[in-house]
Amino acid sequence: MNRSTKTHRKVKFSSANCRGAGLQQIMMPPAVPLRALPPTHPAMNYLRERGYNPSSIADSWDIYYSHGNSVVQPFFPDARLVVPLHSVELVSPCKKDARFKGWQARSIEEDTKGRLPKYLFCRGMQRNLCLYNMQMEMNGDGPLFLVKGVTDAWRLATHVVALLGWTISPTQAYYITRDFKRRPVVVFLDRDHEKAAQLVARVIRFFREQEHDPTPVVVGHVPEHRKDIADCTPEEALGAACSALAQFNDRRLMGIFR
Repeated sequence: MNRSTKTHRKVKFSSANCRGAGLQQIMMPPAVPLRALPPTHPAMNYLRERGYNPSSIADSWDIYYSHGNSVVQPFFPDARLVVPLHSVELVSPCKKDARFKGWQARSIEEDTKGRLPKYLFCRGMQRNLCLYNMQMEMNGDGPLFLVKGVTDAWRLATHVVALLGWTISPTQAYYITRDFKRRPVVVFLDRDHEKAAQLVARVIRFFREQEHDPTPVVVGHVPEHRKDIADCTPEEALGAACSALAQFNDRRLMGIFR
């Protein structure tokens, strides 16, 4: 799938200090933009091996590469992709602003000794206050896919935000209700977490009912032989997305993939 061609404001960070929740300062680990790496770099090879188009990912998403971090907690010695995470907050009755809340670092190396988790979140960040890619999608229209993680979002490429987990917090449900009004929602979680996906859908429906928004929320299904959307080929992800959208009985929604 192709990421939306709309012009997005990319929020760029290096190792500068950024204000996080409350009075705590959040700092990015030392990293370089993914788009600055050569095509044969290990990070680009990692994406290619997982079925992504590295140049497209680098151009479309705000992603960084770190070859190790001993500057900010949690430290990590291995090479990782670092993804800035944001919330969107009201700064006035008519204005919203993206606020940097922290980062996630995904290892691109096989850690056979299991020393560190595959995914690390910066210390002090409340990830249940964020929706990945929300700041890019909140002014859009059409259906919205709600997925578990950043790699799932990269696979679907457009009309997508990620929970950063398989549960939804009241704050995240509020964001979806506030910033994605009248947009049909498809919940895609891991194949073995479909009950959790049903619960997420019920929570969103409840929040929407309080705002008298009858727009439907459905659960999408990951193909049987795949763990999650990120594990799918682009063609399989497109097929799963189209099957989910068919539940709305509105052919106009399919236009997002043209």
